[in-house]
Amino acid sequence: MNYKLSVIVPVYRVEKYIERCARSLFEQTLDAMEFVFVNDCTDDKSIDVLRCVINEYPQRLEHIKIINLEKNTGLPNARKVGIENSTGEYIAFCDSDDWVDKDAYKLMYETAATDGCDIIVCDYRTVSEDCTVSHQSLYHYDKAGFISDMLYGKTSWSVWNKIFARDLFSYDIEYPTQNMGEDGALTLQLSYYSHKTGYVNKPLYNYLQRSTSIVNAKTEENVHRKFEQAMPNSNLVMAFFKDKESSPLVSRGLTYMLYRSRA
Repeated sequence: MNYKLSVIVPVYRVEKYIERCARSLFEQTLDAMEFVFVNDCTDDKSIDVLRCVINEYPQRLEHIKIINLEKNTGLPNARKVGIENSTGEYIAFCDSDDWVDKDAYKLMYETAATDGCDIIVCDYRTVSEDCTVSHQSLYHYDKAGFISDMLYGKTSWSVWNKIFARDLFSYDIEYPTQNMGEDGALTLQLSYYSHKTGYVNKPLYNYLQRSTSIVNAKTEENVHRKFEQAMPNSNLVMAFFKDKESSPLVSRGLTYMLYRSRA
């Protein structure tokens, strides 16, 4: 089957959230979708919960893959494995504790197909225990402006509020290996090779901010760990742009990227 879109979903310790995520994906209004769940050796009941949800959507069964990794390798590699095991014309990433509006991928794919774009960006919401906040995403449609806005934090470099044409992954992409700033490391490379970026001015993706998550812990040990993980991804992007974008604007933006990653 020729899939219009493949959604990559890494799974690790999300048994409380995976049901909502999976339902939001299986109830998408876009036809010809593929769903690739990558089990990163989760040690809870996430996969059991996922399989129970899958059983409620028999029409989706043949479009679903569950890839079981032999050892826990982290989010960046799980995404890479998902890409390698997907076949869609476009690729989307959904974190397994987040969820999407039911028309999200239809609106994004149709915008891409109509306007001939290889990256589509949508607005998103951050959801916490206290409130829900909508965020506007795209400031510039031109490549240089879009990359600059991501580097300076004016728009999100996250992969999850975007879809990417599969062709972009055929370029010489160096995949990040660490879990801090990994979205920026990948999105910035793909954006460099992009020919046209489009925008859906609606908050379609729901990003859950968990106050109890390890990544949000403000301990000295965690801050140090985040800095150590951010450095390789920042160096990756700096090396990528060294011969491609040598302007002071990009250089300053890369410095700011490192600051954002460790904050």
